[in-house]
This record gives sequence, C-alpha cells and structure tokens, in this order.
Amino acid sequence: MKVRLLLLLLLACAVLTAKSFKSGSHALAYEIDKAKKSMKIIAETAYDPKKDEGTSVYTLHWAPGTVFKIKNFVPFASVKPGTVCEIFLYKKDEQLLRQGKVFSTRRIEFDPAAKKVRVGIRPRKLIAPVYPLGKGRGEVEFNGKRIKFRGPLTVGVFAKGSVDDIQKGEDKLRIWGKISEKKFVISQVIISREARPKLDPTLPSVLVIGDSISMNYEKALQAALAKKMNCQRIEGNSGDSIRGNSALTMWLRDVPGAKSRWAVVVLNHGLHDLKQKADPKTKKFNEKHQVEPDVYAKNIDRLLKYLTSRNYKVVWVTTTPVPGSSYGAFARRKDEDLVYNKVLVPVLKKYPQVTVCDLNATVRNSKVFDEWRKGTNVHFNKEEERKVLGDAVAAAIMKAYNKK
Repeated sequence: MKVRLLLLLLLACAVLTAKSFKSGSHALAYEIDKAKKSMKIIAETAYDPKKDEGTSVYTLHWAPGTVFKIKNFVPFASVKPGTVCEIFLYKKDEQLLRQGKVFSTRRIEFDPAAKKVRVGIRPRKLIAPVYPLGKGRGEVEFNGKRIKFRGPLTVGVFAKGSVDDIQKGEDKLRIWGKISEKKFVISQVIISREARPKLDPTLPSVLVIGDSISMNYEKALQAALAKKMNCQRIEGNSGDSIRGNSALTMWLRDVPGAKSRWAVVVLNHGLHDLKQKADPKTKKFNEKHQVEPDVYAKNIDRLLKYLTSRNYKVVWVTTTPVPGSSYGAFARRKDEDLVYNKVLVPVLKKYPQVTVCDLNATVRNSKVFDEWRKGTNVHFNKEEERKVLGDAVAAAIMKAYNKK
C-alpha cells in the first residue's frame, strides 16, 4: 500500500513539473534519451518568493511531428536586399514606424526556406522586406514607403535541424509545446547558435549577473581583467531579484553532474526591484515597489545561499544610486537605493565569504560622477565613469578569487 502511494505521489510530482514548464520558455538540455524521445532540461521558471517554490529542472518529450530549427547568426549587412524578415519592435518603435519616422529594432530574423510569408504588421512585430545600408542600419518597406531604422549588427537565420544538433549544456533552446497524456510534448525547438566569446582554457572565468549597469561597465571590466580572467555577462538584463531566482541555474549553466566553469560569480539586483509607479503630473509616487524591500532581502539571501553552498566565490555589487527622481510607469525615487542596500546588511553578515564591491559608495564619493549626480538617469554613459566602475568590480573579483 505504501509503495503504491509513493508511486502515485511521484506521478503527481511528474505531472506538476510538466505542467509548470511554460511553453515558449528558454532552456538548456543536459540529457537526451533518443530511445524514450525525452530530454532533461534546466529552464527559467516562475519562482514564487512567498511560497519559496519553483523548479528549473524538467523532463520534456518530443514526437514524430516535432519541428527542430537551428538559428544561426549572420552580419546584417550581408542580408540580400529585399529579403522578407521578421522585425521585432517595442511599442514606441511601432508608433514611430506607423508615423514613417526612423525607428529601432532589437531583433531581426528570417527563414530562407519559408514558402508562404504573410507580409504585414502584427503586435510588436513587422514582417516586411529589408534593405541593409551598413552596420546596424537599414530600410524597411512599409505602406509603400522605405523607412529607415537602426538595428542589431547580426540577424537570426533559420535552418532545418534535428535533436542530434543540440549541443548539451551549450545551445540555448526555445521550446514550445503542450501537455498531452500527462507529459509535456514539444511541438517546436529553436536551437540558438549565437556566437559567444570563447573562454581561454588557461585562465579562470568569471560570470557577471546584473542589470544594465553591468552592461555599462562590461567592456571596462573586460579590459581590466585582460590576461587575468575570462569575463562573460549573462545575455541581456538580469531584471529584479525574483527573476534572478528563476533564472540562476540556467545563467550559471549548472547542469547536473557537470563541473562549473565559473571561478567567480558577480551578482547584483536592485534597480529593478526598487522601481515605483509615479504620476508625471503630480510627481506623486505609488508606495508599492516592483519588489518590496523585505521580499528583496529574502530573494538575495536565497541567491547567496545557493551560490555559497556550491562553493562559488561570490562578489556582491551594491546597488548604484538613484541620483534624482524620475516619473512614469516604472519610475524611481531619489536615494531609494539606500533603503535596498540597508536591508541587505544583515543578509550579507550571514555570508562572510562573499566579497562586497560597494559601487554605491564609489559613485557617491568620486568626483568623476559629479555631473552624473545632477541628473535623474541611473545609467552611466561616459567612458571615464564606466572605467571607474569596471576597475572597482575587477578589483573585487581578483580579491574574491584569491580568497582561500
């Protein structure tokens, strides 16, 4: 009887795991069983900080009709003029496009083998012929006009693939499908082959997990660590601490049974957590934050616990200042960073092995940032500002790496 109950419980857990995988999510495959037509993956998942629940490990299945595609990347300037592409748009750029004005796009893709292509505009997407004008510049044909745009240096090109094309633990997959007979059955897999800098096997490696501030100082950090360490950032923006808990294992590529490639992990969340809505007319803030300070502290505690329990050498970067209040849908209140850094003081005391890089103090005390402090933009656009930040983070990384 007990054995039967245990089996039922395990089955229920398996069904729950399959249901909790969200179609369209990104993932890494770490085990592929061709006989069972199944793959084990790690993926970004919906972590619930209140319940402290959320798994990133799933078993998915494919079927005879499952479509596998490889997405390679080529220079935008090499695209044949008149090629019909999918051009992805933010709302503001869609508005500029409709007005016939110069707009920007973050992503362009096309499939040379596509037989039927529905040219037209969709929500946040335009499907139309493009005409490259050089690196990151082009024109698109829309409503009988040629409209200029700024775009990425590379575009995604699709090719037919198979499960054999998946490089375990390396290729970023995007997976669609649905539950069928208590299993998640994959309808389509996109195998992304975006080129990333190769790691020098003779050097230790550091992974930087952070928001757009870490994007600001990324090149300066790489320059400061040249010939000392390989330095890589996660792809894109880390967002708030809830997303950090959802995506951490995928960012780390913590594939079960594999040795980690990172000697040091740099971690920061904060500027997204402290966002507040504010009325631009009255300049009155809604007291609710994107992630409240107490929840933020618990989230960071969980991240640090995970990293230190696996013996990662960790650098925590304090949240940089909000120099002046900004207003709108996702606004920030001046000096709200002080509140969020303060709630982490008792959390960081629990992890004396973590090296703290106090970028907040660096920005507040250095004359290099005198002009920056007069504005409201949290980002750093001057090279001298970025160099100060990059050098400070590099020093903390080397300090953490040399700790015994």
